[in-house]
Amino acid sequence: MSPESAAQFPKVSVIVPAYNEAENIRDCAIAMRESIPLSADNLEVLIVDDRSTDDTKAIGKTLQQHLNDPRLKILAGQPRPANQYWAGKNWVCAQAVQVATRDFLLFIDADVRLKPGAIETAIATAETEKIDLLTCMPRLGKRVFC
Repeated sequence: MSPESAAQFPKVSVIVPAYNEAENIRDCAIAMRESIPLSADNLEVLIVDDRSTDDTKAIGKTLQQHLNDPRLKILAGQPRPANQYWAGKNWVCAQAVQVATRDFLLFIDADVRLKPGAIETAIATAETEKIDLLTCMPRLGKRVFC
């Protein structure tokens, strides 16, 4: 992506809900980081730890410090409200949406490994087709998507 096209690229928040993803979170974050050459002005990656009982949050924090990448943010998920029913990852996704600051929201599971250009392709498709919701999962098996 040229500097000119990167400047015109829409602003994207990538949201990764993570519960007990110590095995996956490092490779997921690195693959995302390497998949798109956007600056922190255009891209933020929000990894939201859903109160994991393993080392997910610690690995994320270490990765954040080691990579020193302003696009990567590790968030601690809050407890589910006692008077509401929230199941699965939708609670941490809802929390991340409240923090996200970009125009497009891209939700990715922690076991996803993006190929270079995947985010650009997904956003270009959404814009070209003038659609508000896009789900892509072209290949399963080797955990390499888009």
